Amino acid sequence: MDNLEPAASYTLCQTLVLEGTWLVLSILYFVLHSTGALSRFKIHPSSAWPSRELMLECLQDKALDALVVRPLLTYFVLYPLFEWRGMGGFESPLPGWGEVGIQLGISVLLDDTWFYWAHRLAHHRAIYASVHKKHHKFKIPLGMAVEYCHPLEGILVNTASTLIGPLVLRSHCKVSLLYSWLKLWQSMESHSGYVFPFPLSPWSLFDMMENGRHEFHHSRNDGNFGGVFGFWDWAMGTDAGFETWRETRAKVGSVQAMPPIYRESATNESKEQ
Repeated sequence: MDNLEPAASYTLCQTLVLEGTWLVLSILYFVLHSTGALSRFKIHPSSAWPSRELMLECLQDKALDALVVRPLLTYFVLYPLFEWRGMGGFESPLPGWGEVGIQLGISVLLDDTWFYWAHRLAHHRAIYASVHKKHHKFKIPLGMAVEYCHPLEGILVNTASTLIGPLVLRSHCKVSLLYSWLKLWQSMESHSGYVFPFPLSPWSLFDMMENGRHEFHHSRNDGNFGGVFGFWDWAMGTDAGFETWRETRAKVGSVQAMPPIYRESATNESKEQ
């Protein structure tokens, strides 16, 4: 990348890191689902998946975003915004790891706050059908569908929540990319249908973290608007349905507590075969 201008270098690096991560994790989750490996970590004991037509539509949407839309926006909008905020050129040295860690921690808190309220707003009946409903076509969430959404949601909910921390803190552009990579990993796992314990994953290390919250949001469309942490859902009482479901599952078992969509999809899949 030494022969490229800084904006082009950053755009290329971001594309390789983020789209490469999306591809690797998408393949990993597909292999786990297809082979049944690590099935003990699945949230629901079901092999059901969304329809092939919906997954193909998602892949087409992703290809356009990854190969055209995101690189153009990064080159012409995002990197100039980084320069305007004084976030360091792509070739400038990084700050110390202690400072990086503090900035990542603050970024998570700002991200969670923005994401919770913007995501909750996206569920308002005045805009849900025209904007957020596209993402909720995946009633059974998949890691590959993490960015399958309306463009307005992609910018105002997903991208804005990810970038608000680095932009406010004026983090180095490489720190911003590091945070974007961590957020993508966390978001894909929260859509994967699995809850992996530490050390396989850090994203459900504490009970107030992911732990199946976003899967419940998709399969039931009920509360759980938060991202990395469930703090805002707890504070605003929007995790009540999820907590009730967890209590029910503890009493009747995971099979009986499984959402209807997983049974319906499995039945339809067996009929097709």
